[in-house]
Amino acid sequence: MPSSSFSSRRFLQTRRRKKQRKQYDEMKKCLIFFAIAVCALSVRADEFAYPYLVLEASDGTLTSVSVASLTLKFEESSLVLTNDAGSRNFALSGLKKMYFATKPTAISTSKNNVNENVEVWTMTGLSLGVFDSISEAQQTLSRGVYVVKNERGTFKIAVK
Repeated sequence: MPSSSFSSRRFLQTRRRKKQRKQYDEMKKCLIFFAIAVCALSVRADEFAYPYLVLEASDGTLTSVSVASLTLKFEESSLVLTNDAGSRNFALSGLKKMYFATKPTAISTSKNNVNENVEVWTMTGLSLGVFDSISEAQQTLSRGVYVVKNERGTFKIAVK
């Protein structure tokens, strides 16, 4: 009889150790998840230190997007970036990498006619002056492609 009580006690101790180990593992997972969440929330791109998000496509094309009011969404197989300048879609399969930068590395196309002052340059870097809006610049300029800069970023426009 003593051997059966010993084995019962040993069985209960083993069961209790397994239960404690399982609780310990669950607590460890929760703490690791919490630590990662805290780190992820504390790391952000300060729009003053890194004002641009640069996306590099598989073909090497670079696109810069201002981080001011930027939101990122993953919808099906695409990345949707939305900021003050509008919304843009990027196929995830076509993206090589993303990183933050202090200067824009590419010129993006503006599709909005915001009534705010814009500076206009030719593609060779010759300044053409300041206009009240993108639409005014398009009406005044002759045919061609121009670089436009406003508070929202740097864009290219085509005048036809």
